[in-house]
Order: sequence, then structure tokens, then C-alpha cells
Amino acid sequence: MHPFYENKESALQIFPSRNLEFPEHLHSHTEILFVREGRILVNIMDRSRELEKGDCTVIFPQEIHSYRSLEESLGWLLIFGDSLAGPYLRSLQEYSPKNPFLSAGELHKDAALAFERLHEISCLPGGFPTGAEHRQSSVMPDHHALSFAWVQVLLANTVPLLSLQKNQAESMDLTYRLVHYIMEHFREPLTLDLLAKELHVNKYYLSHIFSKRLHMNFRQYLNRIRLEHALQLIRSTREPLTSVWENAGFNSQRSFNRIFQEVLGMTPLEYRNSL
Repeated sequence: MHPFYENKESALQIFPSRNLEFPEHLHSHTEILFVREGRILVNIMDRSRELEKGDCTVIFPQEIHSYRSLEESLGWLLIFGDSLAGPYLRSLQEYSPKNPFLSAGELHKDAALAFERLHEISCLPGGFPTGAEHRQSSVMPDHHALSFAWVQVLLANTVPLLSLQKNQAESMDLTYRLVHYIMEHFREPLTLDLLAKELHVNKYYLSHIFSKRLHMNFRQYLNRIRLEHALQLIRSTREPLTSVWENAGFNSQRSFNRIFQEVLGMTPLEYRNSL
């Protein structure tokens, strides 16, 4: 598991992710995954690949993607906003890779080093700046300047290896609109009928999209998104668990506990205590 994806304020986040699992989602940041151990199945839009040790993928903003560990795995997961894209900003905003996957043999050793250095910087006092701080600060603290430099090292070692194509109308695809709507409204009471009405499609066709493109039914997908947000709240705040499940959009503590137990094999309290 890893923190929930939203339009985050932080300019950069990096996580050493063990046994990465996350259903189809999207966000406005760029994301880079580097596999250190094991195998992870990555789906990006209509492309899929099993990544192994040393492999890497670059996920451009607003691309639907998911992760599933196929065995015990460990990886670096880097998420950053436009303020750190530098000269690659236009490419990230206006283009997408035909093949977003890079094998270990294609990557320079500096790429793996960049992840290590960025993680070290994230552990320094003050951490990473927010997007606003990064734009407004005329003189950045040294570790903020270093974070920008190491992101550029990563982009310089990955983007030129990708065959880029101009973004097409695919971004307006029904699956994109469906995922985007849920990511914006998952805390609210949602039903398949409401989604169908908001997206102006037949609910039975929408149900087909969930099973064929998102690989789970509507209720399962919504619960996973809500659960990931609850996990983020438990990890990063001391909110009472009652507030956690309410803020994540669950309609009762009973359903929250049941889904939590099914996915993580422990209760929310046990999970909080394990941290």
C-alpha cells in the first residue's frame, strides 16, 4: 500500500514501497516507479507490463494507471509536480509515451542513484517544499535545490528514451472521465445510478466499463479508493478512527472495519498500533 493520490500540495514525494498495490487511478502529477526487488504488474491506459528488478516506468500526468505486486516486491515510487519538471514540462503536459516502460539495461546507473539521493533529501528537516513555496522562494534551501537537480537527472535519463506522441482525444475517454469523477467525489454518497446520470451513459454500460477496464465492480472500486484515503489519514494524522472512516466516505464503522480486514488482514486499530 502507499499514500492516496490527489492533487498534492507537496512539490515532491518519494516512497520506498513494499508489495505495491493500487487500483486504477489518475492525478495531475508525474510519477516514476523503479523496481528494486520482485515483480510488479503495471497497467497504464491500455498498456501493460510486468516490471522486474532494475526496470522503470514513467507515468505522465492524467494517465490512468494501476499496480499489482506479483510476488514479494520493493520499489521506489516518486511523485512530483510541474514546478520540478524544468525543461521537460511541455513534454509531460502535451505528450505521452507510446511505451512508458524501460528495462534495466536501458537505464544509466545515475537513475537508481537519483532515487536514493531524493529519499535522503526527503528525510532532512523541512522535507520537500510545497508547490507554492517552490515557486515563490527566490533563494531555496540547498536540499530543495538538490531535489530539483536530482529530478532533472531522472528525467534526463528516462524521457529521451521514450517515444513520445502528441496527446489525443483519448484523455476524454469514458474510463478517464469515470475515474476522474470518482477521484473528485469518493467522499460523497455515490451510486452507479448517480454516476451514470452525471456521465450521461447507461448504468449497465458503466458496469461493463468497471469489469472490463477497472477489473472490479463499482462498489469494490469505490471501497478501495476510500480505503486508500483512510490509510493515508491513519499514517499521517492522529484523527480518531471514527473521523477517519467518515472523512473517507464510508457509511458506517462496521463496513469500514470489514473492508479494512479483508484487504489488510487486520483491524484499523491494529494497523495504527503497528505504525
